[in-house]
Amino acid sequence: MEYGIQELSEAVEGMTIAASNYLPAHASTPILPPGSTEPATSLPTQFFTTHFPTFIPNHSANIQANFRELITHNNWSLKKRNKLYASPASGEAHTVDEWRYICYESVFEETYGLEAGKLQNWRGLCEEVGVPAGASITQCKAALKSVYVNIFDLLNHRWRGLPGKVRRFASYKEFRAYTKNGRMYPREKAKEEGFLKALLRVIYRA
Repeated sequence: MEYGIQELSEAVEGMTIAASNYLPAHASTPILPPGSTEPATSLPTQFFTTHFPTFIPNHSANIQANFRELITHNNWSLKKRNKLYASPASGEAHTVDEWRYICYESVFEETYGLEAGKLQNWRGLCEEVGVPAGASITQCKAALKSVYVNIFDLLNHRWRGLPGKVRRFASYKEFRAYTKNGRMYPREKAKEEGFLKALLRVIYRA
């Protein structure tokens, strides 16, 4: 069984999470961090400055494109899936796929935080996807059930500092068609994040 993005918090086993390469047109106006009344002062770069400081990320391109450029920059091989590549700065060593999702997780943590138990973070997420923010975390989760959004759309909205709301799909059919076509986010990674787990949606049934 595989899942995409939307609320399905009680069915998190055996999931594959939908992701996305879609991005709206770039805009330079910063948006508010979740639950904040002040604009973000900078765009997320922590992963790159910590592990690969000689690589200069491009915030006008999405995070997936940046990681592809990082692969080229570091001369990594996609054919050697089990080879470990060390960071020259932190000393950590991982495979290309492991580095990929460490990168994605870092962007999520830097822009959304790790405190899934804070109401203001949930309210900020609701506002960003265009649903009424609830008075409790439970109400926010319930509100998120009504929308179809994509994890990478969400991440790239923050990564690029885009104003306005994250792209929403008008129907489950449209969402499913968009997300099942090679735009999948690893289920085990999504289950680690409280926010992502709250945005799960079934894509395939066994």
